[in-house]
Amino acid sequence: MSEIEVSIAGLMMDPAADAEVPVPVVLLKSISEDWALPIWIGLPEGVAIATVMKGESVNRPMTHDLLQNTIQLLGAEVHRVLVRGIIGGTYLATIQLLHSGEIISIDSRPSDALALAIRVRCGIFVERTLFESAKVEVTRVDLASAEDESFGSDLQNRGGGPQESDLQDGDGVKLLAKLKKKDFKFTM
Repeated sequence: MSEIEVSIAGLMMDPAADAEVPVPVVLLKSISEDWALPIWIGLPEGVAIATVMKGESVNRPMTHDLLQNTIQLLGAEVHRVLVRGIIGGTYLATIQLLHSGEIISIDSRPSDALALAIRVRCGIFVERTLFESAKVEVTRVDLASAEDESFGSDLQNRGGGPQESDLQDGDGVKLLAKLKKKDFKFTM
């Protein structure tokens, strides 16, 4: 199985989502190419990722902090995460731990795996055929200079980015291909 190394390049709210139910999208950008994989995630996981991206700390551990602490206390470390497939529109991931010289693979939602990976700063990989089947070009998006705004601070304001009318048959990939730097709430 061939894999592509990626990084979390951005986190934004889906501009086509219902304003009453915001939907975060995390963009996994190839380390070596100008292509990215958008993954729609839940709001709690979006907040968990955004907290780390903004360098904020919380008084009590969030779920992913608790998981990180538990793994460390058990004498293991997060080796890497892998987004490995998709079934029925739902992405699949694996968290790989290193414990006593052995790799232990744990099934995970990509959003949880990514929230953990950003905390421990481990490698993030996507199975190549999956990446190739859903990638979007990001050459028009200047991720390095995207503004660092508060995630979810104004869920009603979509920043003038692409609108629902830009979609054809609900194709979110085409929508994300039209993103501009102002549409991204966070970059790394």
